[in-house]
Amino acid sequence: MTHQTVTRCVPGAYASAERPRLPLSPWRHLVYVSAPSHPSGPHRAVPKSTKELAVPGFSYNGTITLSSSVKDLDASISWFEDALGFEEIFKAAEAGWAEVSTPAECVSIGLDQTDADAGGSGGSIPVFGVVDIDAARAELEAKGVKFDGETRELPGMVKLATFFDPDGNRYMFAQSLVEGAP
Repeated sequence: MTHQTVTRCVPGAYASAERPRLPLSPWRHLVYVSAPSHPSGPHRAVPKSTKELAVPGFSYNGTITLSSSVKDLDASISWFEDALGFEEIFKAAEAGWAEVSTPAECVSIGLDQTDADAGGSGGSIPVFGVVDIDAARAELEAKGVKFDGETRELPGMVKLATFFDPDGNRYMFAQSLVEGAP
């Protein structure tokens, strides 16, 4: 079944503070935007323009899609929904493509069904910032998700735990240990 409605992030729109957010990992370049108060309650503003993200020759539209190769589109969608609580936001089965939401505004994961061996080596590793890495890991382990060894700690900086989807793609949880960091 192909969904006709596509949820997209719109720069300048308000994002509800009630939706859980996962900050980016602390060692990556972060862009913070302060939000004005909004009459309907506490909100966080998505950047009104991407000017501050522009580089000579092009500019960003404010969205990020991290693509992973998968063997079975439907099984992968189910895994992201069941294991991580993400939601399917777009699916084009005939093209072998789907996207699932993440708790971070304007960031989705693209699932590219391929006949080739999916997952495993190479490619990007999406990192999801969490408040309590031990709780996050325990929740996924209870759902049968496999982790790559023990949780690692860089004292005073970050705790990291790498886990795998059913196709062997790597993902990480990161908990900042820097005082005052998200």
